[in-house]
Amino acid sequence: MKSFLCLLCLFALAAAQTCDPLKGVESINPDCTSVDTPYCRIQGTAFKCVQCETNCDCANDEYCVDSGENFGSCKQFDADGKDCRPMSGAQLRDARISADWKCAIIAANGSSSTTVEIEYAGACVEAVCRMCDPRSSAGSCGPDDGFKSERVCGYPGHYVGTHSAQWNPGNYYEQPAYVWFAIFFCLIVLIILAQVFTMICIRRH
Repeated sequence: MKSFLCLLCLFALAAAQTCDPLKGVESINPDCTSVDTPYCRIQGTAFKCVQCETNCDCANDEYCVDSGENFGSCKQFDADGKDCRPMSGAQLRDARISADWKCAIIAANGSSSTTVEIEYAGACVEAVCRMCDPRSSAGSCGPDDGFKSERVCGYPGHYVGTHSAQWNPGNYYEQPAYVWFAIFFCLIVLIILAQVFTMICIRRH
């Protein structure tokens, strides 16, 4: 029981950890000692250590929240896969348009009777909400862009690691030549195995 209470205390201290902006350079600050909350960012009038600065600090299916009570934390994109309608930024922020049609996460606060604050906007691909647009390089992460691995947007609209992007099933769908290469490769392997098996059988006889 005592260890559990200690863990709760440590968690509370980490969640409330503040930082002095004069000590560091931009968001890197010596006050933010935990790797789980490495960035010093301002929310309102207070500076505090947070989990993320950009989406590149989060997992492939998460984004960095820039407002509200979850400021500076990574949050899963729950709108992925829902039906949507293609909209401009102004249409997404229009409170008169149904939220059910929008490929976006609407912030819990900061909205009014006429506008809503968008926490994260995805891409409406073929009337289905996706986290990113596979036709765009926006949102891609390089080796120095954050704590997580490099990534690009693969078809139909999910982030995948750059090192595994060529093996993404969506790539094969987009590039028919890759499918034929895979088929030829399998045929070559089968031919080689058949020849090896035939040679073994001949030698035994």
